[in-house]
Amino acid sequence: MDIIQLTKSFTELAEWQRFCEAQYKQIISLTKQNNEFKEKIKNLEEILGKSTSLIQDPTKKQTTIQSIAGLSDEEAIAIMEIAKLKEISLERPLDPAETKQYETYTKTLQLLKQQKKEKQQAETAKLSDEQILRLVENPE
Repeated sequence: MDIIQLTKSFTELAEWQRFCEAQYKQIISLTKQNNEFKEKIKNLEEILGKSTSLIQDPTKKQTTIQSIAGLSDEEAIAIMEIAKLKEISLERPLDPAETKQYETYTKTLQLLKQQKKEKQQAETAKLSDEQILRLVENPE
């Protein structure tokens, strides 16, 4: 039965009112459901955006183990994680947790570099003047 035949079957005003109320309730229900689906889609798109930003474009320069060879594990991890956070920040602003991670990794790198520098200074302080001159003349 189509809508035209249905409306012809109504003989009283009360039937029309019941029909209109039922249609109105259905429209409200479907509108709420539609808004819920839109919200779910928005949330899923945000999740997808966060996860796909971690997938690197092969044309972009990537920080790899080979490019940071010779570093300690702590330095390598900090450098790679900072690079990931940099890529994320190009897509969207970092959230508070990511900002804290960035801060932690940069502080770690600074401390490690400072420790390396202090160690090198201590080692060079142990060298005699003759050894330092030999190193300068023959850096090999």
